[in-house]
Amino acid sequence: MDAVNEGAATYMALAGKRATSENKFKLVLEAYLLSFQDAYGADGNCTLRVKREFSQIKVSIYNKGPALDPTNPEDLLPDEVDFIDNLKHKMGITSKYEYLTEKGGYNVVSYFAEKKPIKNKMLIYILIAIALAILMFFLTGFLTESAQEIIYTDITQPIFNKMTAIITTVASWLVLFAVITGIGGMGDTSKVGKLGKVLFGEMGKSYLVQSILLGVAGAVFYMTTVSSNTETENPLAQIIQLVLDIIPSNIVQPFVDDNALQIIVIAIFAGVVLLQISKKLEYLPKVCFEISDLVNQMMLIICKLLPVLVFFGIYNMLLSGELAKIISVYKMVLLFFGTCLTFVLLLTLRAKHITKLSFATMFKKQKDPFIITLTTSSQVAAIPENLKTFINGFGIDERFANFALPLCVVTYMPCGAVFLGLVGFSLASIAGITIDLSILLKVVIVSCIVAIAAPPIPGSALAVMPIIFAACGIPGDLYPLAIVLGTIIGYLLPAFNCYCLQLKILISAYKLDLINKSTV
Repeated sequence: MDAVNEGAATYMALAGKRATSENKFKLVLEAYLLSFQDAYGADGNCTLRVKREFSQIKVSIYNKGPALDPTNPEDLLPDEVDFIDNLKHKMGITSKYEYLTEKGGYNVVSYFAEKKPIKNKMLIYILIAIALAILMFFLTGFLTESAQEIIYTDITQPIFNKMTAIITTVASWLVLFAVITGIGGMGDTSKVGKLGKVLFGEMGKSYLVQSILLGVAGAVFYMTTVSSNTETENPLAQIIQLVLDIIPSNIVQPFVDDNALQIIVIAIFAGVVLLQISKKLEYLPKVCFEISDLVNQMMLIICKLLPVLVFFGIYNMLLSGELAKIISVYKMVLLFFGTCLTFVLLLTLRAKHITKLSFATMFKKQKDPFIITLTTSSQVAAIPENLKTFINGFGIDERFANFALPLCVVTYMPCGAVFLGLVGFSLASIAGITIDLSILLKVVIVSCIVAIAAPPIPGSALAVMPIIFAACGIPGDLYPLAIVLGTIIGYLLPAFNCYCLQLKILISAYKLDLINKSTV
């Protein structure tokens, strides 16, 4: 017991603010020490070491004697096997056994103790990647121009292009199954019909207002001409062609061409069919959800490589002498906050008009889930607190809250649509693309579609960004700028969307008369 306490004290000191529960550390350590006791006897002489290894804390247990793995399932009792498996699968702790032959031989079992994740880790890594790219560019300046050209043409640019292609490919499947499972997971169609009509109507009004604000911002600050880019097509014809192009001619070609908009249409059709037949073929929704989880995990792994992509992208831009592109996005950032705050203000005024609640009352009840979303950058993390706010704070019917909240978390992202649209305008302008009325309308329409289709996982805005690029004809070498913007602004997007979501569900509950007004 003394060894456990000493080990826990060392862990708490090394981990500092990133230390998890001390009791949990003791529980895990005791489990491994008991496995040593069962293997070597109560008199076995064990040595415990807890030390920092790079950014992790490594726990090692030593026992001198002949080779014998104390964590080997074949040598453990059934209940001990279950306990070790529980440590591996539920606590995410996996141990490593090795036998050291020096000094008579030692059995060693080691594992890495759990630590709290670093806050804003991705943002920190991307900022480090930008700094390293600038440093690398400075060092490259000492090389000859021919050597710089070789580095750019034969090394960094091909690596960047391949990484971008991987993200685009996985993004198509990510969007496909996000839409299918989003629609197929709505539940009973009659329930969707009764409650969904008002809820979807309210979301549609929000997207309409957001589209108008986005269109005005794009027209005032980015549109260079009203006329079409071509002599043979007018803007109306191009918009009609856009709508027609969204409809796929067959089910295979969209995946061959990575046509994400057509893939979304296929996903909507498949999701509606899944919703209709889910009761007859109960296994089918489960298969779709499992595949969706698999693709989500693939994208989460790929997103961990985003700092590498940013490094190569920024480094390539600096090598090609396009530093001005990095600086010129400041206008887009200011426009984003201005447009989103205007949208939030309009929605707040409408909520006050319908509910007759004061601004102070609404914000006081919304505050806790909003803060959770702001600090975690995840609407999913705030779902329990949001439900509590809806049911106990606003008095919304529990059944409606349980139906509306998950649905809105997946499909209601108006501020995300503003962000995607402004990124499209900004990067198209940087790329020298003439933004006329047809491009303006195309960006507005596509950004709304993509925002609705984006899966509710971290980095989803970056996953669907290639769709905006393809719709606007933006070259892929500007993708690092999109990643930087998506990481910095994307941290705040869930909080903006959460605040709007709360008001939208509150308005819908009042319209459906599914609220206990005496609770407010």
